[in-house]
Amino acid sequence: MAAERKEHDYASMQMARFLMKTVGFWTSDKKGEERLLKGILGYTLFAIVLALWIESTEFYFSIGDFYAVTYTACSSMPVVIVLMKILFFLTYREEMLTMLRYTQERFWYAQYDDYGRKLMDDINRKGMIIMCTFTFFVQVTVVTYMLTPIIALVHAGICFCCFDNLLGLLGMHTAGQFKLLQHRLETILERIGQAGDLGSLDEKTKRAVHEEIRGCVLQHQELIWYSEKMEGLFMYTTLCQLLVSSVMICVAGFQVFLSRGTLMRRMIFIAHTNGSVGQLFVVTFTAHHLLEESRAVGDSAYSANWEVLSHQDNRSIRNAVLMLMVRSTHACSISAGGFFPVSLETFMAVRSALKDPQTRDSCLNDSDFVPPQVMSTAASYFALLRNFIVDE
Repeated sequence: MAAERKEHDYASMQMARFLMKTVGFWTSDKKGEERLLKGILGYTLFAIVLALWIESTEFYFSIGDFYAVTYTACSSMPVVIVLMKILFFLTYREEMLTMLRYTQERFWYAQYDDYGRKLMDDINRKGMIIMCTFTFFVQVTVVTYMLTPIIALVHAGICFCCFDNLLGLLGMHTAGQFKLLQHRLETILERIGQAGDLGSLDEKTKRAVHEEIRGCVLQHQELIWYSEKMEGLFMYTTLCQLLVSSVMICVAGFQVFLSRGTLMRRMIFIAHTNGSVGQLFVVTFTAHHLLEESRAVGDSAYSANWEVLSHQDNRSIRNAVLMLMVRSTHACSISAGGFFPVSLETFMAVRSALKDPQTRDSCLNDSDFVPPQVMSTAASYFALLRNFIVDE
């Protein structure tokens, strides 16, 4: 029996909506609320631009002192990436709001059977764990700057994590829809009987199976379209985030191990490191989940009990399933600026794909492509920084 889940049932959706509204990006059917969101967005832009101006001034006066430059870089780079994200999503604001409305209508507030409810509950649980963990590390970084205005810092921390939390939640729900499609394909012929019971289908059953297969193909095409739309919105901000996070890990780690200041200053950069690593994990884990579930659609179609169908008849059904299997070999993914697909392997990645044009063009077509390692790259640059200070 279908069960309709209400908005308040899923805490992960409420959290994502709250964070995005705090920045000023969300859908609204009321003119008053829409004006309020635009006002919040205007304040967000003003606050981030002001913060960037302050950081730029401090950076200018730090030139000549390498330690001071790396110290300032840890607080200025998050401001830069936040401003880049807000400007990008402001440019594509209508497309983003349209995708959010579609997500709410077709994914979050749709009707599901018992299997769908169980899957949505599991997605909600994972989403809350990921978003709460990442947001906690970001806000811990904010707390370490308690000597400066609290409200402005909390808002800056929300700006830093809200878009990545939204990407993670959308990616997990899209992967969940692919998993529902897998379940639908695996159970599509269960009502016909055990293998060997039927040589061929009667016309009525054949039409029913054909319509069910057609529905699966249409659902698959719809999910592919949605995934491509999501990738188009997030691919460039994801690339910037991967690059900035790798530098942040390097610079913050340098400050942690070679800090000349107080214990509180060391704690600031430990929090910076945790936040950067957590942000990388949120993006790469959810993108990897989407890639794996979209690729598994073909395996689920292959695993269904198609042996009950006659080899001579039902050619249209078999051809439809075959085309679905072929299409699923090209997995849906979130790419980093179109250079390479993001996955858990990217948690240790991002360097050589940006150097070689042939690698850059072919990596999206190669499902086994493994991009170079972000964490090891950060560690290498950290070693160079340490040697640089020792030589001085």
